[in-house]
Amino acid sequence: MLLRASVAASSALLLSFVGAACGDDGAASGSGGASSSSAGGGTSSSTGAGGGVDQGSPHTPATGCLEGFVECDGICADQSNDGSHCGECGNACFNQSAGLGCVGGECVESSCTYGAVCGDACVTNRSSNADHCGSCFNQCASDGLCAGGTCVDGGGDGSSCASPLFWNVDDDESVGFRFTPALTTEHLFTCGPLDPLPTRWFRFTANDTETGVEVRADGADDFIIEAFDAATCAPVASIGCNDDDAGANPQLTLATAAGGTYFVAVGLKGSWSGRSATFRADH
Repeated sequence: MLLRASVAASSALLLSFVGAACGDDGAASGSGGASSSSAGGGTSSSTGAGGGVDQGSPHTPATGCLEGFVECDGICADQSNDGSHCGECGNACFNQSAGLGCVGGECVESSCTYGAVCGDACVTNRSSNADHCGSCFNQCASDGLCAGGTCVDGGGDGSSCASPLFWNVDDDESVGFRFTPALTTEHLFTCGPLDPLPTRWFRFTANDTETGVEVRADGADDFIIEAFDAATCAPVASIGCNDDDAGANPQLTLATAAGGTYFVAVGLKGSWSGRSATFRADH
C-alpha cells in the first residue's frame, strides 16, 4: 500500500518509490509528458553506463493477448484470477465486498484483493508496474516507464543525471521503472555508505511553491535517496539525502519553487530483487 504522509501544504508534492506488489489497480489517463511508444518497447541502442537496453516483453491487445487471456477494457485479462475482470469483463470483486479476490473465475475470500495474480505475484498496481504494465506480464523496456497502464518512453534512460527519466506529473502521479543494472551509474551519496552505489536518476518539475514536499523510498529493495535543485547534481546542489537501515523507509522533506526543476538519485544497496519499483508524485 502506498503510504501518503501528511505535509504542511494541502497541495504538496509526494514522491515515493514502492515495490511492485503495492499500489492501486486503477489506470490513470494519459501518458504524461513522455512520448508514447509501443507497449513494452524501447530502443535497442547502447546507452548510459555501457549496457544495452532490453526491449521488454509486450503483452497487450495491440500485440495480441497470450493464451488464456482476453481483452477487457484495453488490457489482457485472465478472467480466472483477475480481481477487476473476474469470470467476465468488468466484474470487479472489490466492488462487491472487502476481502474478496478472484479465484477460478469467482469472487471469493482471497489473500490477493484489489489486483490480479500474475504468475506467483499478487499485482495491485498495474497502472504503474513496469513488469506488469496494464496487463500481467506486459514488461516495459529498461529505459522506459509504466504510466497510466501503458509503457512509454522515459525521456532519458535514467542512467545518469544528464539523462534522467521524466514525465508530466500532472497527467500521471505514479510511474513504474525497472532498476536495470546496465542503466546505472556509480554515485557517491552525501549520506550513507562511503562507497559509490549503482543509481537510477529522475527529474520532475514542481507545479507549486511548497515547504513540505516529501520524498520517500519504499519496497522490497534497500534504497537510498538524494535530491538536487541543479542539473549538475553535484554535492553543492544537494538539498537532502536519507539512508535508513534496511527494512525502513527513507524519506526527505523539501522546499520547492513553482516551475523549478529537481533531480532525484535512487541508489541501490545490495543486490537488486528484480522487482519493478514505482516513482510517485502526489500533488
